[in-house]
Amino acid sequence: MKYQKIILAFAVVFLICQMASSKECTTDMDCSDKQCCLEKDGARKCSALSKKGSQCTEPGTELHPDHCPCKSGLTCSESGGMLKCMKM
Repeated sequence: MKYQKIILAFAVVFLICQMASSKECTTDMDCSDKQCCLEKDGARKCSALSKKGSQCTEPGTELHPDHCPCKSGLTCSESGGMLKCMKM
């Protein structure tokens, strides 16, 4: 039980740090080259580009609801009825 509380406390601190480090944005230009301007729950924040196997949005769209485009070297393709990052 003691270890569960420690793990939970660590997870909460980690999430707070992640939220605090997310920069607000209007477009992808406001973010680093490894991030996109992701709109989620009405707020726009810089978020990491999607990794292999993760859900994605196709590049070239100005608005990224819920998911970023894929990291370099990956392509956003349909798999199992949803868009996912796959090797080119």
